[in-house]
Amino acid sequence: MKALILAAGAGLRLGKLTQDKPKALVPIAGVPLLLRTIESLRKAGITEVYVVVGYKREDISKIGGNYKETRIHYVRNEDWEKGNLYSLLAAKDCFDEKFLLCMCDHIFDPRIVRGLVGKETGKETGKETKIGVLLAVEKKRYSEEDTKVLVKENK
Repeated sequence: MKALILAAGAGLRLGKLTQDKPKALVPIAGVPLLLRTIESLRKAGITEVYVVVGYKREDISKIGGNYKETRIHYVRNEDWEKGNLYSLLAAKDCFDEKFLLCMCDHIFDPRIVRGLVGKETGKETGKETKIGVLLAVEKKRYSEEDTKVLVKENK
């Protein structure tokens, strides 16, 4: 399975941390956010990722086309200032099969990805499944900037 990482935003809410670099390159414990996402995907068995870039895309592209056996493709989003939906649309022609969608600034454990892929493929139950969209959601108090998800009857 392939993954799409949205990394086009400027990260203005991070203030001084993004004055000289895009949000995707802000380090956490010395490792840029984007590389943390790619590493978690790699540890979960994903070997090909597409990264949507916009703000300071040249800086992000310096990571190159490979990272620890993971092939990286870059997708330009000229409308990156309009938000994540435009980044997703910029990559619409990259996939004709199921894929994982990730944000470059969401830190996650590779076990989450393995669990999602297992549910999607039926590996977990031994039965083939036909799930259209599968979403991992952290249940917490939300801020106005967060993407909201409505869950009813565990769906």
